[in-house]
Amino acid sequence: MNILITLLRAPVSIEWAKLFQSSDNQIIGCDRFRFPIGRFIPNIHYFRLPEIKKDFQQYQKQMKELIAQVDFVIPTCEDIFWLAQLDLSVQERQKCFMPPKEILFQLHHKYHFFELLPQCEKIAFPQTKLIQKYDDIVFNEKRSVLKPVFSRFGQTVIRNICPANCQKLEISEKRQWVMQEYIQGESLCNFFIAQNGRLIAHSAYRPKWLINNAAASFFEPITDERMENFAQKFCQSLNFTGQAAFDFIDDGNNLWVLECNPRSTSGLHIFSGSLKINNNKELSFSGSTKTKPLRIGLSLPLLFSLSAIKNKQFKKLWQDFRQSEDVLSNLPFYAAGLSFAELNLKAWQQKQNLSAISTYDIEYNGED
Repeated sequence: MNILITLLRAPVSIEWAKLFQSSDNQIIGCDRFRFPIGRFIPNIHYFRLPEIKKDFQQYQKQMKELIAQVDFVIPTCEDIFWLAQLDLSVQERQKCFMPPKEILFQLHHKYHFFELLPQCEKIAFPQTKLIQKYDDIVFNEKRSVLKPVFSRFGQTVIRNICPANCQKLEISEKRQWVMQEYIQGESLCNFFIAQNGRLIAHSAYRPKWLINNAAASFFEPITDERMENFAQKFCQSLNFTGQAAFDFIDDGNNLWVLECNPRSTSGLHIFSGSLKINNNKELSFSGSTKTKPLRIGLSLPLLFSLSAIKNKQFKKLWQDFRQSEDVLSNLPFYAAGLSFAELNLKAWQQKQNLSAISTYDIEYNGED
């Protein structure tokens, strides 16, 4: 079976290839970057795409040609929101491992996604208000945070809501924000894949060592029945097909749901085993979840050594590095270097940080 993995810049593309690694499967990948990390997956066929936002029509043309040549399509990043807008036939659309367009976009919205969530024991939802104009902001209330309805990596979150911090914000019906109750506790995440309402595989983890205080580069697997039960009910209630992840805060009693990412996340690295797909494109997972912490290459010492020394945490950083498994271990030694160098070059050219540059060309913020 020919399987297309989109946006190979994401390390999770390596994990998808591992899960489907079989003599019966041919893995194909695509991205617009020259050296995305997944390009170095052994025996992968790589196709370079045009930039989605700059030339959507050309992107659509090339993606439709690729989809016509494969049997199954796995989106990895926010390109899933552009893939959902391709003019595909019903037959070609069925190849794409994703929920219907309406569900997908609603899950991406940090206010309306709550409408799709099931009620579960020990799962709570913070008070969240939709902000469509400046006057909707409530100052001097209990501690809250402010963030755009379409945002990522926590980079645009305003934690000190006061007139001085909010006067220059672009707020309108097209540029909506949410004001959300601040929950004190530990950050946790889950990730799962499902098909036709059936939960196929689930993982949960603690994110640590955050790049730009946003994207985790170290994942500590955990087991949490509350998360798995929530994922199970979520999939059943929506007859969900695809992949999704939730960010939670554990206050010691309840899990508070903050937001949903209906795409691949780092939780995929925690799966250990293989995915099988039959001629009817039905998935089955034979495996379990890993228990050993995971990291992305040399990111811990390269990106966090100075701050760890300053904060007297270097011993902990080195311990985490030594005790964790590298998710890039099966790639050539030069793969991470080339990929990291390209990201840094683009970050310098665009005057953005590393986490922002990884999605600047594929971010979906409500555009058609």
